[in-house]
Amino acid sequence: MAVTITQSPTLPNGTQSDLIYVLTSSNASLPQHRYVCEVRTEGGTVLSQVKQVRNNQDIGVFEVSRLLDDHMGYDEPFYISGSNPFVTSSDQNILSFKIVFGEEYGSTTTSPLTSSLNVSASNAADTTFIPAVTERDAGYFNWPSSSYNALTNMPNTGSGLTYETKLQSLNVGADDYMTISSLCGIAPLGHLTSVRISVYTVNSLVHTETITNPFPHLLTAGKLVHTGIGPKNLASVGSLAAYFNQPTTYPYYSVRLQYASGNSTDYFFNINCSQYTGTRFAFTNKLGMLDYYRATLVDTEAETFTRETYQAPYINYSTDTSTITYDSTRRGEQQYLNQIGNLYTAETDWLTTEQSTWLFELFESPNVFVQNGDQMEGIIIVNAGEQFKTNPRGQKTFKFTIRYRKSNSKHSRY
Repeated sequence: MAVTITQSPTLPNGTQSDLIYVLTSSNASLPQHRYVCEVRTEGGTVLSQVKQVRNNQDIGVFEVSRLLDDHMGYDEPFYISGSNPFVTSSDQNILSFKIVFGEEYGSTTTSPLTSSLNVSASNAADTTFIPAVTERDAGYFNWPSSSYNALTNMPNTGSGLTYETKLQSLNVGADDYMTISSLCGIAPLGHLTSVRISVYTVNSLVHTETITNPFPHLLTAGKLVHTGIGPKNLASVGSLAAYFNQPTTYPYYSVRLQYASGNSTDYFFNINCSQYTGTRFAFTNKLGMLDYYRATLVDTEAETFTRETYQAPYINYSTDTSTITYDSTRRGEQQYLNQIGNLYTAETDWLTTEQSTWLFELFESPNVFVQNGDQMEGIIIVNAGEQFKTNPRGQKTFKFTIRYRKSNSKHSRY
């Protein structure tokens, strides 16, 4: 009897979850026995190999998320636009691996080893992973892939929302980029066929645009499709730009992903016409995809300077003349480095409980940007302060002050 896999993760799964494989073998009691795990590309190239001795019950347990996540990345499809604002994954957000298990052992404690690597966890085409996270207190190990028809945790969604609730949805501006990502071909919804954009007045639906996914089912099955859904992404689709430029008359719009066997929920966005520009954040969420948030209140910037100096002799002891004259420009204290730092502050409006809970994904994200004109710039969040008020049920009660610095600071002077 060779190695048997008695537990394995569901697929597709997240590489920042706990991915547990449990192995048994009738050879486990033999001398020098070790269980072996190899992670390979679909083409068979070995990426990593781990060996492990059996536990007291002759069982091998492998948790492979670290082996896989080192090879993952993040797609950043901010600028999708045009009449068909769709793009497929660039194999940063999604990868397939071949995970192979086996064993090695000897007939005695000193004999040469016999080894085998012939038990595949599953077919290579099915071992699909994205950089999603499963929380430790979720009550299960596996990432619940079938729960997501769109890879976002945005709050305030659903076709049954009241107008007041819709206006509590996420703020966007006419120049904002935004994308939403879908894992296609996964039961029960299947292939992404189109995206429906609906624009509303205060009381009613006034305009709908349906954008067809140009990628065929065979190309996207088991893959990711990113779709531009921000006003800036959709500016060339039909007459949407004309509606987005009139936020007083048309205060919100919704997005619905339409699949071969059903639809996603409706995602609502409030077209903001605040007197403040605010700060537009883009961040990798817990599903490994981009989410977006606009902090609508005034933002501030503070600049700091750090100087390094040394004390030089005021008298020129290295003179090349027979006399030393007084030189008022000669420095005693010499400055050899001037580092410049910027600290930015953004402030949110009052938020619902659902919005504030979701926004913690921004604070926890390893990959955050702010939109500066048409450009996304990487940032590091320094800290975030929270205020809350105890109002009647259903009121907005939370507010955040977010402090951050740019990942690429100004050049130091030296």
